[in-house]
Amino acid sequence: MGKMELVKAKTETYKYFSKELIALYKEAFSTPETFHFNNDNELMGYLDSIFDAGYGIFQVSHDRLAGVLLATPLSYLENIPGKIESDFDVSQSVYIAEMMVAKEHQGKGIGKSMMHYFLNTIDTGTYKHIFIRVWVENEKALSFYKSVGFESAASELVRVSEGNDTKELDKIYLYQKVNDL
Repeated sequence: MGKMELVKAKTETYKYFSKELIALYKEAFSTPETFHFNNDNELMGYLDSIFDAGYGIFQVSHDRLAGVLLATPLSYLENIPGKIESDFDVSQSVYIAEMMVAKEHQGKGIGKSMMHYFLNTIDTGTYKHIFIRVWVENEKALSFYKSVGFESAASELVRVSEGNDTKELDKIYLYQKVNDL
């Protein structure tokens, strides 16, 4: 792979970068409020399930993973808020499960590049809406997603357990119509 390259990744590419992807996930979601996995095996199982259902957009720089956008059908989610189920056709909706950029590459337009690549390559015959779920306190991410056309669709409280400690995180679902791209 060249100097800076966007790659639509399925299982083979994911497996090649799996160790880097785990490290990137830990770096991106390293606070107790944002990290949802107790060990690497649990995280690997989660990533395997995403690639079983969907795919990734990998930003590669000098054969190293600089950023990742992971997408699945919205039906991949176990608990879809009722407002979304009643207002949208879940079977025609795609979900951005994760988006992360390595700290050393932040501020270089990689997130925007991955998002534009994703938006420009989405299967418009299958999908009519795009969803992403964001922690309400992540103002930087909320601002970014709104800047590329996402709007509020619903919110929910998510319980995250770590050992004996359970926290509730306020998450917001944002969406964008595919035909608005």
